[in-house]
Amino acid sequence: MIDINAYLGHFAFRQLRHNTAPELLRLMDSRKIRQAAVSSADAIAYRNVQPANEQLAAEVEHHRDRLIPFAVINPTYAGWADDLATCQEKLGMKGLRLYPRWHNYKLTDPACLELVKAATGRGMLITI
Repeated sequence: MIDINAYLGHFAFRQLRHNTAPELLRLMDSRKIRQAAVSSADAIAYRNVQPANEQLAAEVEHHRDRLIPFAVINPTYAGWADDLATCQEKLGMKGLRLYPRWHNYKLTDPACLELVKAATGRGMLITI
C-alpha cells in the first residue's frame, strides 16, 4: 500500500501528530503502508515555499526508499520556476502539490497552467 497524502511538519493552525520522518515511518509500519508521498505541511502557509521544501528533503534524506518527497510550489511566487528546478534536480523530488486556495490562485490562471506544463514536462506527478 502507498499513501499519497502524507505530511511532515506542522499545519498553520494546529500541530500535527506523526510529523517527523521517524514518527511517520512508525505509523506507516503499524498500518502496513510500504511507501508514502510526503510534503511539508509548513509550506502550505508560506508564500515562499522553498525553505520548507529544503527542510523536507533533509528530513527524508535517509528514508528515500519509503518516503517519496513531493514539493509544494506556489506559482504566484516570482521564483517558482527556479524552485521547481531545484526541487527536482537537486532535492530529488518526484512530484508536487498545489494549494490554490492557500496561495491565492485558480487552477485556470496562466501562472498555474505554466507551472503544470513545466512540471509535467519534467515528468513530475501533480496533486491538488
